[in-house]
Amino acid sequence: MDFAKLGIKRLSYDNHEAWTIRARQVLTREGLWSYISAEATGEEKTIEWKTNDELALQTIGFLVENAQLRIIKDAGTAREAWTLLSDYYVKDSSIGKVALIKKLSKLELAEGGDMRQHLGEFEELIERIENVGCRMDEDIRRLSS
Repeated sequence: MDFAKLGIKRLSYDNHEAWTIRARQVLTREGLWSYISAEATGEEKTIEWKTNDELALQTIGFLVENAQLRIIKDAGTAREAWTLLSDYYVKDSSIGKVALIKKLSKLELAEGGDMRQHLGEFEELIERIENVGCRMDEDIRRLSS
């Protein structure tokens, strides 16, 4: 599969949220998402299962930039690679939460700026904040937008 032709940007330091959605779509399309979403027990690990899990792991590897390969280089399964990437990019720390909230509070539409792009950045920040465990009350969302 030529991922570039599908318009899928490889995982980099600044696109984890969008990448997660696209990568899941690719893995689902290829019939490989189940190797990430469900952990197999010892009896289920047939030769076919191992082959498809390796294919899913390779697919994840193709969907990340070279700099991110170091994060998953020791992963033995696709599920492990996915977890390593998630743990790396979705840090559940107070410092990360505060930094994202500060970034949201400073977000302004530049004069003559593109409103759609601004709203997209706003929604992305909200999603990133929620991904690290903060819940944005609906009232706050409405006030901020």
